[in-house]
Amino acid sequence: MHALDTLVISHSDSDHAGSAPAVLDTVAERQLLASLPSGDALWSNARQHDAPTLRYAAGQCWRWDGVEFRMLWPEAGPLTGKPNHQSCVLKVTNAKGRVALFTGDIEADVERTLIAREGEALHADDVLIAPHHGSRTSSTERFLDSVGPLAAVFQVCCRNRFHHPNATVYACYQMRDIALTRSDDGATRIDIGAEIVLERYRETHARYWMGR
Repeated sequence: MHALDTLVISHSDSDHAGSAPAVLDTVAERQLLASLPSGDALWSNARQHDAPTLRYAAGQCWRWDGVEFRMLWPEAGPLTGKPNHQSCVLKVTNAKGRVALFTGDIEADVERTLIAREGEALHADDVLIAPHHGSRTSSTERFLDSVGPLAAVFQVCCRNRFHHPNATVYACYQMRDIALTRSDDGATRIDIGAEIVLERYRETHARYWMGR
């Protein structure tokens, strides 16, 4: 890979932004798009690498190769609250109308705001990246019902110390017949057509000692 058109950083927590300096040092970026405090070192780091910078905010929208990218959160103006509250919420819609909703680490308060403000714009999403790794502070039932995803992805590491995803939250997804996968299961390809197909790399490339 010679260059990235845009490097998007959800917020300043280390599990979302910690590797960004290494990416900036290794791969050329044409733009850094992030929700970071004005004094965050990543801004100056990007400028040192000649990458234009932009703080994203709700209402920003652009198209690339037939795909629409629309920012739903955070609100414009000074960043407030803890880093989770400042997370990027990005809605991606392809030319066929298929939708993926990326939610960063938003919690219940932001979910309620998005439900009230976006209304039907949150509905009929095909793929939801589960908020805050499936933490008990997120994925409220009203939010899941408003989004109505066909499939959801939990971004978690193996045997993580926070025990994400929370068992009760995971059960809420299961009760809605949402197809589920986790990043600690390995890479997953999601095909949504007449039916949903989840192809997990760890299953399709299992070693003989894994029981296949």
